[in-house]
Amino acid sequence: MQTKTKERIYLLVIVFCLMMCGVLLISVFIGKPIMAAGEAEQHTPVVRLSQAPLPASAAQNAPQGAEPGGLEITGEYLAQRMSAYLPSGFPGEAVDVSITSDGSFGVGLSMTKSELKDYLKSSGISLGIRQAVAIGFMPDTIEVSAELSCKSADTYGIRLEPKRLSINNKNVDVSFMPQNIFDVLSGAINASIAYSGYDFAGIVFLDGAVLLK
Repeated sequence: MQTKTKERIYLLVIVFCLMMCGVLLISVFIGKPIMAAGEAEQHTPVVRLSQAPLPASAAQNAPQGAEPGGLEITGEYLAQRMSAYLPSGFPGEAVDVSITSDGSFGVGLSMTKSELKDYLKSSGISLGIRQAVAIGFMPDTIEVSAELSCKSADTYGIRLEPKRLSINNKNVDVSFMPQNIFDVLSGAINASIAYSGYDFAGIVFLDGAVLLK
């Protein structure tokens, strides 16, 4: 009798574990974002800041479009510049950058699962159980689309935080991607803007570009 009772308990535990794994996988691959209620916030499209000291004057580095009213930097320009500021071994490249007037940058990345794993390992980044399981079930080729929103700015640049994340056109919670990835992208965006060498005191977000003023 005791043996049958133990077998039933073990069976219930196994069934429970399988159900939890199923819920986790569904949450990763369903086409709806997993976001807490009230997470969406309003973002100010105009940012005023006291510009940090930039590298030596580099007017020749600035993209075309510098006018008395400001310098317009497009998403295409940022996509071209960002690769220079991504660390060695960073998985994939920024294949496109979009900018919206609500104060957000969208970055598209193309990488392989092995590149992502190698980068996380070499950077000493430990994964949570959910992240490890999610990455383990990803296909070999990963198309990542990350949206970073402007939260604030200071003398050191724009402070960006992850807002949305999709993997292979499936919306997932931003927590499935290690924060390090978002930090690196944020730093590359700031460095690319500073590379222009344009002395500005404010940033205006437009659809497709930011205007340095």
